Amino acid sequence: MQPTSLLLLIGLTGLLAGCVSTPQSRVERNPDLFATFSEEQKTLILEGKIELGFTKEMVLLAAGSPDRKTKKTTKDGIGEEWTYFKYGPGRFSYGSGYYGSPYWYDPYLSARGFYYPVSAYYHRGRKVKDMVVNFENGEVIAFEEDV
Repeated sequence: MQPTSLLLLIGLTGLLAGCVSTPQSRVERNPDLFATFSEEQKTLILEGKIELGFTKEMVLLAAGSPDRKTKKTTKDGIGEEWTYFKYGPGRFSYGSGYYGSPYWYDPYLSARGFYYPVSAYYHRGRKVKDMVVNFENGEVIAFEEDV
């Protein structure tokens, strides 16, 4: 491998590693907030776990930003629901596209579909709910996790 290619690979790896958000990295960005929590709460947050009674800030430190936030109206009032998703394994499709065409057709990219001029195409995989957190008055009242 040439030195230029090696430097580019190392730089790209560092850039991608810097984009990963973990409970530890989120705590390091918010040390003053983290210091206000009890020892039990700190342990759970660093493990990426949440508990009933956690505040929104605690959940953000433990689980990160949700993929979707929705307002939830119940007989007890208005709450908020945060949904986190994970993606199942992706797959590569090989071949020359549909019906021998040199293009791969993706019917979901736009209303009329979109053609990729490639012979291999990566499918991200299926989106699956990983965790749903329900808040009322700024505190976790219920949560469900994928097992």
